[in-house]
Amino acid sequence: MARTSQRRLTLNWEHKAYRWVWPWKLSQFDGQVAWLTDVLQAVDSLPSAKARGRAAS
Repeated sequence: MARTSQRRLTLNWEHKAYRWVWPWKLSQFDGQVAWLTDVLQAVDSLPSAKARGRAAS
């Protein structure tokens, strides 16, 4: 996961748009690379459902 204080990104010719999302909401979006979830899990950036429930309380 990348963290930045900047709200805007500069895109190159390969990209048309971007959107900031919480890692646990990724499944709601189409068009992500097939390996994104694997990478986020490997760096422990996808909280478990149990942890999300505690955070929402």
